[in-house]
Amino acid sequence: KKQLNTNYNGYSDNYNYQDIAITASEFTPVKDHTKDELLENITYTISALIHVAFPQRIISNKATSLFDGYYSRTAHIGSERMTVTFENSSGVLPSGIYPRRLFSYISKAIVTSRAKQPVIQLPRSKSQFLREALGIDYTPSKSDMATINKHIQAFCECLLSISYSNPNDKARKPRDRINFFANDCAWLYDDSQDWKRELILTEDLFELIRYSAVPISARALSTFTNARKLDIFNYFTYQNYNLQLKKMDYVFEIEELFNLFAGDIAELKEFRRSLRNIL
Repeated sequence: KKQLNTNYNGYSDNYNYQDIAITASEFTPVKDHTKDELLENITYTISALIHVAFPQRIISNKATSLFDGYYSRTAHIGSERMTVTFENSSGVLPSGIYPRRLFSYISKAIVTSRAKQPVIQLPRSKSQFLREALGIDYTPSKSDMATINKHIQAFCECLLSISYSNPNDKARKPRDRINFFANDCAWLYDDSQDWKRELILTEDLFELIRYSAVPISARALSTFTNARKLDIFNYFTYQNYNLQLKKMDYVFEIEELFNLFAGDIAELKEFRRSLRNIL
């Protein structure tokens, strides 16, 4: 097994940013069952969202563009680049832990069933759907439901774009402002409408999941409530797995991590402290 260790050279208020490195290295196998469960119980997402996840709950102007309803980041993968963009004309982007859980719920349904059609069967009731898809294991109040429905609506209305410097016609096929769902899905967030048992994905999203799904920790997804913590955990477990396959170490520049995971943190110095706490 591998573990990510941190190498902080002279941590102080006057540190040199260039001295920060995160590397993969050998370590003694973990005996803590909780940590084992984080790695053994899996669900799925797509590889693009490992590098550029949904926006976090609060997005500063530094982390996104200067107008609402648009969030875009470019990730460097070796010598190549990938840009992921989320858009919503209403100005409300899916953010926080719920869209991450919902997207993984959809991805897992497609991967584990080996679906040949972009159709997902849903639980018999919305309350059961909220438990299974969003991890809501309590009875929400009226105000809670209004917030939850707002998150679901933002997810349903989101347009996703993915571009690559080295595209192909499978896992790296460019996607331009694709919807997630092919049918009207207002009933997912409008409680005045009858609940339905079937959800139809767009062909673009169906292809994207089939060609680029990767495993992530289901335990982390269900227990972590901090979106940044989950994104960083998913990113480094994914990177560490690939480094292990290639039998190599890699230095992650703090500025690149800041670019991908800072969210509402405007200063690099503050992000470094947050990153240390999360690690």
